Amino acid sequence: MTTDAGKRHSDLKHILERRRQAVLNGILQGVRKASEDTSLARAGEVRDTGDEGEAMLQDAVHFALITMNTEMVARIDRAIQRLVEGCYGTCDECGEDIAESRLRALPFAERCLRCEASREDVERQRLWRSRIRNWRVNGRPVSEC
Repeated sequence: MTTDAGKRHSDLKHILERRRQAVLNGILQGVRKASEDTSLARAGEVRDTGDEGEAMLQDAVHFALITMNTEMVARIDRAIQRLVEGCYGTCDECGEDIAESRLRALPFAERCLRCEASREDVERQRLWRSRIRNWRVNGRPVSEC
């Protein structure tokens, strides 16, 4: 490994590890906050059904954020593994290099911008089709109208 490549490898690994630690800290804070909020609710702070509903919504938001951050840690871990294996920065879809600017902004990116956009388009179309399957006009599915 050349000196430049070694420095780049070291810089990228440092960026990934810093991001990983920041996300883990966010998860811990989220768990603590959710625990504190639940403790207050159990202590009788929730007084009516509106407050209970709001507390449940806040719990759901906390849980969703914790889940998203946990998934991000897994993606960062995969990126660190790819870095160790020597395939970091290569698109999983097309095999082309992922732009340095993309990796700096999103150091755990697994696909180049073109392949990611294509994947997102496919997912958007899939979601759209699943939604319109449930649409009805005069009681009949839209696809039959």
